[in-house]
Amino acid sequence: MYVCTKSRIYHQQQQTPPRQPQQNQNNVTKEINKPKGRMSAYTFFVQTCRDEHRKKHPNENVNFTEFSKKCAEKWKTMNDGEKKRFTELAEVDKQRYEREMAVYMPGEKRKKKKKDPNAPKRPLSAFFWYCKEERPKLKHINPSLSVGEIAKELGDRWNHTQPDGKHPYEEQATRDKERYEKEMGDYKQANKKTRQTHSHHSQQQQSNQHQQQQQQQQQQQQQVQQQQQIHHHNQNSANSNQTSNDNSQQQYTQPYSMQTFNPMQSFQPQAFAPMNNFQDNVGGITSLFPHYNGYPVQLQMPHNN
Repeated sequence: MYVCTKSRIYHQQQQTPPRQPQQNQNNVTKEINKPKGRMSAYTFFVQTCRDEHRKKHPNENVNFTEFSKKCAEKWKTMNDGEKKRFTELAEVDKQRYEREMAVYMPGEKRKKKKKDPNAPKRPLSAFFWYCKEERPKLKHINPSLSVGEIAKELGDRWNHTQPDGKHPYEEQATRDKERYEKEMGDYKQANKKTRQTHSHHSQQQQSNQHQQQQQQQQQQQQQVQQQQQIHHHNQNSANSNQTSNDNSQQQYTQPYSMQTFNPMQSFQPQAFAPMNNFQDNVGGITSLFPHYNGYPVQLQMPHNN
C-alpha cells in the first residue's frame, strides 16, 4: 500500500499560502474562499488507499461502497504505530486550518430571498439522486466521517462512475425535471390569476380613494363659498349701516335756519281794528286794543278799591 509521507504533505502545505478572502464587485466576500476544513487521520488513510488503488488500476470501475468497507475494516485492525503517520498528518492539517482561520475575514451574509412555500421544489440533478441513495450507506460504513468528508467522498465516487452506472440517476433527474416544469407552469398560472385579482382590487381601492378625495374637495369648495358669501353679506350690512349712520349724523349736524321778519315792517295794526269794538263786560273796558294813529296805546285797567 502506498502511503504519502508526512514531509511531502507538510512541504506542500508550507508552500501554499493561506487563502485570502476575495471580494466581488458588490464588496461582498464570497464564502467559497473560506478555509478548507481540517481532515481527520482516517480521512488521510482513505485518501491514501484510494490514490494507490487508482494508480494500480486506472481503468477499473471501483465499487466505492465495497472499497470504503474494506478501508474501514483495515483501519480497525491497525495499531497506534501504524496510525501514527496519519495522526501526524491530521495534526499538521489542523495547524494549517487554524492558521488560515486566524486571517480569514468572513464576508457579509446576503439576505436570502424569502421563498414561497407554495412554489414547486426544484428538480434534483443526477448527482443528487446518487448522493441521496449512497449517503446512508457510506455513513453506515464510516460513522466517523463528517458531513464535508462524506460529500467529498461521494463526489469522487461519482466522478469515477461509468456512464452506465450514472444512467439510472440521469433518468430520475429527467423525470424530476418534467415534474418541476409541469408544476411550475401551474404555479405561474395560479400566481397570474392571483395578481390579476389583486390588481383589480387595487384599482377599485384607488378609484374609491379618488372619489373620496373629489368629494372632500367639493365639500371644501362649498365651505369656502359659504364662508365667502357670509363674509360678503356681513360686509354689505356693515357698509349699509355705516351709510345710514353717516346720513343721520349729517342731518343732525346741518345748521337749522329760521326765517326772520322785521317786526316794524311786517306788523299791520289794521288787522286788529275789528277788535276795538270788543266790550269786556267784566272789566268795563270799552276798547281792548285802543290805537293811536294805528299804534297801540297803554291800556287803562280799572282798580278795585
